[in-house]
Amino acid sequence: MRKSMIFLSVLVLISCLAVGAGMSTTASGQQKYTLRISTVISTSDPIYKGYTVLAENIRKRTNGAIQATVYPDAQLGQDEDLMEQALLAAYEAGDLTQAGVLAAAKSLESVTFDGLAPDETYVGEPNDRVQRAQFISRPDPAGLADGTSTGTSLIESMYTSPTAEAYEFNETCFELG
Repeated sequence: MRKSMIFLSVLVLISCLAVGAGMSTTASGQQKYTLRISTVISTSDPIYKGYTVLAENIRKRTNGAIQATVYPDAQLGQDEDLMEQALLAAYEAGDLTQAGVLAAAKSLESVTFDGLAPDETYVGEPNDRVQRAQFISRPDPAGLADGTSTGTSLIESMYTSPTAEAYEFNETCFELG
């Protein structure tokens, strides 16, 4: 159980760093990062407590340079979104076998997250399908305290920096199946 929890935590951390980190700079010039840890489990699940400990340890070990926030109950979207779209594609193709679902998943040109995150593309050349857009937000402790926000305020949606736009990716980071 402990090994799987450590593996899960590392996996979440890596994926969050890849897609959920925002950056800002303090008045003293120190860069600060925001890390959003998304999970489908609820706050009543014991694993959620592990995520909160992970978030606190990240803050402590980075001397506050990384502020991690755990979003339970699929607040940032569900893993099932990709599977649902693959199953629908397999159904439309008339093949709900394991091979049919895999073929349908591989054929998806894009997966939509209904505005919660940029749409993902899983086919084509690596440079064409890499995720470059990011949501930029800032802490909103007052909104969190009075219940009008989740603790952050959106500054810009789907922002792509000039560096990310110009970067050339020569190979894929991940391939399905």
